[in-house]
Amino acid sequence: MRVRPWTPKSTAPRPVLPHDRSTPVPSSGDALERSAELIHRYLPDVRRIGGRGQVTFTINQIASDVFRITTQAARSKVQKWEQTGLIAQIGALPNPGSRPMYLYGAVDPRLAIAMLRTASPEEVVGNFVLFCPQCEQLVISDRRSISCRHCSHEFDLSGAESLLEACSVRSAS
Repeated sequence: MRVRPWTPKSTAPRPVLPHDRSTPVPSSGDALERSAELIHRYLPDVRRIGGRGQVTFTINQIASDVFRITTQAARSKVQKWEQTGLIAQIGALPNPGSRPMYLYGAVDPRLAIAMLRTASPEEVVGNFVLFCPQCEQLVISDRRSISCRHCSHEFDLSGAESLLEACSVRSAS
């Protein structure tokens, strides 16, 4: 029995079909609507973290102090938030005798404002939303010693300009 080698049925390029007008092309409005859905789904949990007056946290902190769940369940929550872009790993805290604990925090000032619902937006933007002195990117933190998640520059809270300060200086000039 003789076996023929495999050859493609056609070497001609596949035709490019025009866009089917019955299926809408996603718009920026659709993207905003979808992001609002994602944020809305996780907002109650994230607000519980902010209820402690913090915008940064470790998995162990939210597992034991906020949700009273296992660290694995807390890690799962954090992974979902990270995948949707609500939070990001912003640093690490020393953990004597063990690996350092990752520090997570909000990446958007609007989320920080939503997390800290007992504080006014001006307080949040004036105290927690800062510019990195090195790369001038926004950094959201409630820690005294801050590590920029963009450039890894270490700086002190007192040496950084807040978003509120930057806006008031620019609007005055």
